[in-house]
Formats: sequence, C-alpha cells, structure tokens
Amino acid sequence: NNNNNNNNNHNQKVDDEDNTQLFLQTLYSCLARYEGLKGAGYQCAVPGIAFDAARSCGLGITIECFASPLNCRYAHYCSAFPDLECRLGSLGSFFDDTAFFPSEGSFEVNPPFIPDTMHAMGDKLGRLLEHDEAGPLSFLVVIPAWGTSGIQFVEDLETSVHNQASLRVPAAEHAFCDGAQHTKPSFSSSSSRKTAKNFQRDGQNTKDKGEAAGDPELRPSSWDTAVILLQNKKGSQKWPVTTSQLEDSFGKALRKASNTIPEAYATLEAWEQRGVHHGGTASSWNGKRQWTQHQPPHTTGQPYPPKYDKQTQDTSKSSHAPKRQKKW
Repeated sequence: NNNNNNNNNHNQKVDDEDNTQLFLQTLYSCLARYEGLKGAGYQCAVPGIAFDAARSCGLGITIECFASPLNCRYAHYCSAFPDLECRLGSLGSFFDDTAFFPSEGSFEVNPPFIPDTMHAMGDKLGRLLEHDEAGPLSFLVVIPAWGTSGIQFVEDLETSVHNQASLRVPAAEHAFCDGAQHTKPSFSSSSSRKTAKNFQRDGQNTKDKGEAAGDPELRPSSWDTAVILLQNKKGSQKWPVTTSQLEDSFGKALRKASNTIPEAYATLEAWEQRGVHHGGTASSWNGKRQWTQHQPPHTTGQPYPPKYDKQTQDTSKSSHAPKRQKKW
C-alpha cells in the first residue's frame, strides 16, 4: 500500500508539473498573439458592474461573444484564438458555426469596433435569431454610434423586429475596461480617485476594496455607445426587459463606471496623454480627434473608424468600410 501511495504521489507531481508547463506555454503564446495585434482597443470591454446590472435586470449571466482570457467576465466566452484559449475557457470563435451556434441562451455582444467585423456579427445574429428550431435567445449588443456607415448600422439594429429595448449613452458619460489593462501597473488610489470602490472585472463579482483599491483601469469612451437588446420571441418571453429597465440598470452602470476613472485622466485626451507606461500615448493626440502619423490609432484605446472626418463623420469612402448595409 505504501508503494502504491508513493507511486500515486509521484504521478500526481508529474501531472502537476506538466499542467503548469502547459499553462505557462499557453499563457505566453496568448500574450504574444494579442501583443502582436497591436490593438488594445479591440479588447476594450464592458465594465464588471454593467454585467452585474444586466444580470440583475433579468438577463441572467450573459456569456461574452467577443472576449479573451485576459479580459473576460465569466469562465466561458468566445474568443479570437480558440486553438489556444480553449484551454482557458473559450467556447471557440463567434463566427465558427461548428463551435458556436447556440440554440438558446443569454449573451453579451461587444465586438471589436471594426465595420466589417460588426457587419459580419450582424449577419450571424440574424441567422441565429431567425433559426426555426432555436429556443430562447437573447443578445445584448454594445456597439459605437459613429460615422455615416456606423450610424446606419446602429439604426438597422434599432429598427429590427428583434429589438426589444435600446438606448444610447453619450461618450462623455461612460467608460470601458481598457483592453491593455493586463500590461500596466495599477495607480495608487490616493492620487485622484473619485470613489473608493474598485469595479474591476474580478471574474465573478464586484468587490469594494476600500481606500487601498488599485486603479480599475477603466478608460473614457471614444464615441457614443448604442446598446440594443435583440431577442427572438421565446427569448423575449424568458428574459423580458424593457428600454426603461435597461436604462435604469445597464445604462446607469455604464455611467457609474466613468466615476471610477482617476479625475486627472477622466477625459479622453487626458487619458491618452498618460504616456505609454500607463497605457496612453506619448504625443499622438492633438485634441482634435486626429492622430499624428507616427502613432496609428489602433495601438491604444478604441480603434477609430477609417479616414474619420470630424465634420462629416463619414467613413463610407474607406476601403475598409462595408460594401453593403445589413437590413434587419
């Protein structure tokens, strides 16, 4: 018996060492891939208190359709690199019908703010919601209301037969979790916090850590945000949420999150000027929503629409703009 116990202990130790090595290799590869993208804005996410609000208003646990192991709310999510991230809870790519074509469930959909990606997302949501054999489905969509093409896309979703509730939040009134939060040290809470609460996305729930809490790494939003609740008939019966309820819960949480940004960095311009050590840019922002040539817009913060023009807000001439509009 003693020999058996010794063998079991040895085998367990070997398995633990192998698992640790596999985890470290997976983590390194994951970090390297996201660093290679050079687009922290692609990974910006809804603050944790907004997920809590969605849950409490009647939508339940909303699985993220676009997340990563570095920035996810719950244990399971869809992500960009499922070959690696399946070991860390990923269900697969949102766009892979083999891996992800749910027949029922409540989901949060906050894609990278890239026109082609958002339109592809819209196409798939349409197929899911129109599927004859689908059970109750609910998708809480969070996208930017920007530019002529972007506004048209938002309006298409807002006028969809599947739209059960919707709202828009002005850019200056809300915040997102910074997509590069895992690369930066936290700020001291004694510097310029407006509140003592830490609303970090801690994986399960929001914790009040008092005055010792670190900076939650929330960033001001670059654009107005549209929040649209798309459900099939069965979904609207299982998760009935009105626009008023969505505003009083999810919308209010987005606004509340902006109060946790350190006062010195509460504006978009100030946040970008924090410097690269803190996730901003050294000198790329000129205060007019334009970027100098040495600093492309996708290195930090939320990506800007291609060839953005402040006067017309028209992205339709860009080669990256969608060639068609999805009608819902």
